[in-house]
Amino acid sequence: MPIRIEDIILFAGLENRNNNHQLGELIGCLEHYLVDVNYADFIRNCCDHLPGGFGGQINVIPGTHEGSCCETLLALSKGAAGDLGFNGTMQKVRRHLLDCPETKTVIITSDYWKNGMLNDHLLDLKHHYMRGVRFIFLLAIGNYLVPLKVKIMQSI
Repeated sequence: MPIRIEDIILFAGLENRNNNHQLGELIGCLEHYLVDVNYADFIRNCCDHLPGGFGGQINVIPGTHEGSCCETLLALSKGAAGDLGFNGTMQKVRRHLLDCPETKTVIITSDYWKNGMLNDHLLDLKHHYMRGVRFIFLLAIGNYLVPLKVKIMQSI
């Protein structure tokens, strides 16, 4: 199931951003990279070595390097609980967005998804959305990344 990167960028409202080409390349590289490894190894490898040479231009959670704030944040999660779990990762995203106001695009990948799992995070996501941050949610299914249509502002 190939990703239509143009649709992801359009749905996230990023088609007029000057970094949309870089986002398309990053998502394409992530999908290509995932074909070769299982999702746990994918996370481990992406923490320190972004595929496609994006290092230094993108912040990564969970990352091991402190660096300058970038316009793009890639957040990787596995499962629901624990430090790498979706909730733990979303707490790190929240902290990052408070500390790095330069971040304007957040790509969140997970191998776990269920209805209502964003409920505890919606207030924060809406706040950042209102200040121009856009979110892309990708679900890892096997060796593919599938875009999730998440509407942050649907209740306004």
